[in-house]
Amino acid sequence: VPHVVPCAIEPPAILEYLIAEAAAGRLTFTAVGVDAAGVVDPAHAAAAVTPDTCLVTIMHANNEVGAVQPVAAVAAAARAANPHVLIHTDAAQSCGKIPVKVHALGVDMCTIVGHKIGAPKGVAALFVKTGTPFRKLMHGGGQEGGRRAGTENVLHIVGLGAACGLVEREAAELPSHMAALRDTLQQTLTAELGGDDGVDVRVNGPEDDSRRLPNTLSIGVRGISASALLASLAEEMAASAGAACHTGEAAASISGVLTAMHVPEEYAVGTLRLSVGRHTSAADVARGAALIVAAARA
Repeated sequence: VPHVVPCAIEPPAILEYLIAEAAAGRLTFTAVGVDAAGVVDPAHAAAAVTPDTCLVTIMHANNEVGAVQPVAAVAAAARAANPHVLIHTDAAQSCGKIPVKVHALGVDMCTIVGHKIGAPKGVAALFVKTGTPFRKLMHGGGQEGGRRAGTENVLHIVGLGAACGLVEREAAELPSHMAALRDTLQQTLTAELGGDDGVDVRVNGPEDDSRRLPNTLSIGVRGISASALLASLAEEMAASAGAACHTGEAAASISGVLTAMHVPEEYAVGTLRLSVGRHTSAADVARGAALIVAAARA
């Protein structure tokens, strides 16, 4: 039975698939934990690799707390433990925010997603390194190099290509723009809601800016319910108490990412996941912060 090694904070697209396949007896997997900053230790990932491990899949950056994973180091350590293992990274969240260079990452496969970088929803791409074994995803015609049958959606593919071109052209200025706005948002919320000694606010994720995404802020406010606060602001701003793809009861509970990071419950229940983007302005950040502060104090 093949064995897969993900990390504990992979997105549901990875973890839920592995859970379902394991329940069907088609594979086993070992989810590697993360530290308090949400970062995988390459040595721990390598320790989970066995002779039966066929794949190590570690997301490039986490979608909730913005933690950038040491993918290249994980890849090297995993291959040292088993030279035959394949390495995949989900770069859906990192593409367009930090460099995504497959050769530097040392991966065999890399996923990017269109709607995260301005392409239409419903289009994505999988980089497959030459020589990497790959079984057909869908049988039928010979489209996409024989890997996935079905007539291609050319409009969406062109849109993805155009979006990737924009990512390259904006590689120098856009991350700086987002980081400046993210920092302003973080500083404002910390100053307004942190209390006299600042302990009423906790920023989740790496302290080192080079180890987190420039657009993402996960911030826990002690003494509030994030889901209740966001419900009160639903008509005025878009934010999340968990991952953006979670709805209903899942978003009302403490996220699996914060649980894996061992974030104290008093901060976890009050954690807001906020992000900025290409079109976000300083005025947007000021208004958003003001709305959150007012709702938290209400």
